[in-house]
Amino acid sequence: MSDSKVRYPGPGCVVEFMQGNSPMLAFVLEAQGGKFRLYTQGRRETNLAESRLLPWSGPMLGQGLSRQSMDAALEERRALRADLSAGVSLAEVWDLVEGEVEKTSAEWLAGLLWENPDVNHEAAMGRALLEGRTHFRFSPPDFEIFSREAVEKRIQEAEAARLREAVVLAGAGFFRALWDIHSRRRGPLTPQETPAGEAADRLRSLVLRHLQDPEPPDEGGLWKQLTKLLPDGAQSSPHLPLHLAVAWGLVPEHHNYLLDRIGFDPGEEWADAFAAECDALGAAVASALAGAGPETRRENAAAPAVADTPFEPAAPVAADTPPESAGPVPPDGARPALEKPGFVSVDPVTTRDRDDAFFVERTPEGYRALVALACPALFWPFGGALDRHALRRCSSLYLPEGNEHMLPAHAGRELFSLDAGCVRPALLMDVRLDAAGAVASWTPRITFARIEANLSLEECEALLGDEAETPAKDEPLFAEAFALADNTPGSAGAFGGSGQGGAFPPVEISPELEAHRPMLRAALDLARLLQAARLESGAVITERPDPDVRVEGRGAGAVVHIDSSPPVYRAHLVVGELMVLCNGLFGAWAREKNVPMLFRTQDVTIPREFSGVWTEPQDIARVVRILPPAVLEMQPRRHAGLGLSAYATLSSPIRRYVDLLNQGQAVSFLRTGTPRLSAEALAALFPLISSRQDAVGQVQRFRPRYWKLLFFRQHGDKIWWDSVVTDENEAFVTVSLPWAQLIARGRRRQFDEKTRPGQRIQVRLGKIDPLMNEIQILEAREA
Repeated sequence: MSDSKVRYPGPGCVVEFMQGNSPMLAFVLEAQGGKFRLYTQGRRETNLAESRLLPWSGPMLGQGLSRQSMDAALEERRALRADLSAGVSLAEVWDLVEGEVEKTSAEWLAGLLWENPDVNHEAAMGRALLEGRTHFRFSPPDFEIFSREAVEKRIQEAEAARLREAVVLAGAGFFRALWDIHSRRRGPLTPQETPAGEAADRLRSLVLRHLQDPEPPDEGGLWKQLTKLLPDGAQSSPHLPLHLAVAWGLVPEHHNYLLDRIGFDPGEEWADAFAAECDALGAAVASALAGAGPETRRENAAAPAVADTPFEPAAPVAADTPPESAGPVPPDGARPALEKPGFVSVDPVTTRDRDDAFFVERTPEGYRALVALACPALFWPFGGALDRHALRRCSSLYLPEGNEHMLPAHAGRELFSLDAGCVRPALLMDVRLDAAGAVASWTPRITFARIEANLSLEECEALLGDEAETPAKDEPLFAEAFALADNTPGSAGAFGGSGQGGAFPPVEISPELEAHRPMLRAALDLARLLQAARLESGAVITERPDPDVRVEGRGAGAVVHIDSSPPVYRAHLVVGELMVLCNGLFGAWAREKNVPMLFRTQDVTIPREFSGVWTEPQDIARVVRILPPAVLEMQPRRHAGLGLSAYATLSSPIRRYVDLLNQGQAVSFLRTGTPRLSAEALAALFPLISSRQDAVGQVQRFRPRYWKLLFFRQHGDKIWWDSVVTDENEAFVTVSLPWAQLIARGRRRQFDEKTRPGQRIQVRLGKIDPLMNEIQILEAREA
């Protein structure tokens, strides 16, 4: 009997139907009213509606066959049709008909490949078409033929689905193994346990993407599928991607995931993409120096610090050549008169991006202060690719594990850094003040400034130190405020954690540095007057020791140290007050000239009793509770905490984008009478700048605290640490460890009933989780 097609199947006919995703052969036992009783390949009987049958039936083998005969007949046709189907090239079939017909039958398509096809050929073609879901769609009784665009899309979707299945198959157990490594339930993975190929690449990409974004698009629940075998605590952990990445070895332990979250490229390699713009900056500076006169070129050529900078070489400067500042681009184009200040900068000893220097002298009327601010804005390619990237970085970061700079090294630490012996572009502020420190007049101008010396904070403090063996009576004294009383394990003697409590170490002062002592004395006297004036205007000043948090080693071997810092409060006072003076004057100037800038504001009313210099931890805590943080905005409102009517920062353009932008506004106005950006253009940029500043600021706040918490965790929970009570209520007591600048809180019942703010006590700390920013007081006792 030939295997011909049967149009109306009845008892004894071979039919096919879909079982799951595959065709199943069956033998019709009974047919009545559109319903069939079938004997299937699986040697089972089932009832099926006619609509469930595939549109190829036959041959008719007759009724009354034994089960053995039916089994043999079904198996014979299954094998035949499978062989025929395997020989069908779907791509060739699709190429033949794509664009010619939109829909056709398996029977018609079988006729394209075989001469005189029977039902087996039709069924083989149908089976192949059912498998070719990227090219055909079964729309009973025919098959739709997809267009070329649809096929390409469906192939991509099919590949994605295949890879997804492979990722889920390989990844779920792998993630569980990684979590067990993190939980220290097992050792490192063996090579056989680590996925390979495409699945490994996809898993790696998935973990890193979740590390960068805690809530990325989940690709149809893939992350959830991969993590569903983890314990409940793991699934809910906000740091699960970080734990998995560390356990896998994708990132080291203590990895700064906060940089990933804000898209801040660590290291120096990011600047390679902007080498051409940096070269253009160097050429622009060199050209400006060449036009500024021979004296400026001689000064710069004599400075070894700029040997790699593309300035024109020239003869060494004579020993008696006075230090000078020369201005190539004042508004009227005339060269200003030469000045003779001995500019010095004062920074931490590790600083390589110096963005301010000063010279102060006494005058018959009072004081003259010359402040030179690094001036990258004079040449900066605003709006270019480098500028957009600097905006995204928004600020340099100074972290225990290393610094991250806003600008490329060539710009921030070479071209524009105010290095000793070098001539650099500067925004110069010439301020005249009376004997009480009140500003009588001031003039900003664009110039080139030669820097005499780069002093460390310690050198500056040493030069000021013998003006009196003790600070002035009304000056904050960190040594008294934060000295620890004994040699218990938590005191200065055990871990170097006394903050400002130690004696000032000896610093060798060379004759060259000694020459700056009178100038620094004048600067200190002026700084005291400036601070006193701000206090009279209601300023609130909190003085806190600045602990040196150091990290030795990397990854799992990292060890944290918190070291004492020498008492450099006079040096901080001088630099701080001069910078506040500059930024306050420019804030008021921008308001007067209607120059759009970004202002730091704190427009609140502060009770008069809160004005002052606060040094005790309990007083600082009380003041901070009532003083809201300053905010960035476009309106020049008052800054109550500083005691100023307006405040716009320009003093750190190498380190902060807001300062660079504000400096660009000022430089443009000084040169042309028009700011670079209108108020509307600045308003359009403001949301991005504000959000980036907040994001980078969070890293600067949270990352040092992470290392501090790790320091205490590494020392265990048996050590008693000296602290000061800063706040207490019926439920909790808050203490400060001033030498580490760390706050911790414990339950009220752990403390004596007479515990009060200002009391010195000792605490044991535990249950520390640096990632979750958690630390608890386990026990407290009197010091």
